[in-house]
Amino acid sequence: MAALPPFFAPGTKTGSQETIEVKVVFVWDSVGSGTVSAFSNFQVGFEGQISSVFYKGAFNLSLALSDQNPASTSGPAAITINGQSDNNARYQTNGNQLTVNATLGGKSETITFHAGDGGTYVNLGGAISQSVWLKPQ
Repeated sequence: MAALPPFFAPGTKTGSQETIEVKVVFVWDSVGSGTVSAFSNFQVGFEGQISSVFYKGAFNLSLALSDQNPASTSGPAAITINGQSDNNARYQTNGNQLTVNATLGGKSETITFHAGDGGTYVNLGGAISQSVWLKPQ
């Protein structure tokens, strides 16, 4: 079903504070924090900051399921990550995972979301490959 809540940690809501962790070798390391700026069945926004050895700066994300159809398993989406947008992205659900295929900054990216271990895993694959875990505080 294509509504966002099943793919995000329980308790995720507009205004919730989240710790940002990244996987370094075998360990998840806390590298920043942020706030959920919007959260509904079809839209999520997150604004945060990361300070790590490999990256210092913003981690801002917004995602909208454009069809707003909770019965859909795939459809159109709009996504923005750190100012790079694709309003013609596509989403697909598969079990407990939501996958968004987008072109950001002229490069193909696959972004997956799934809830687990009390947080939300966000995996970026493509030109940028990184896994982050948003953990409600």
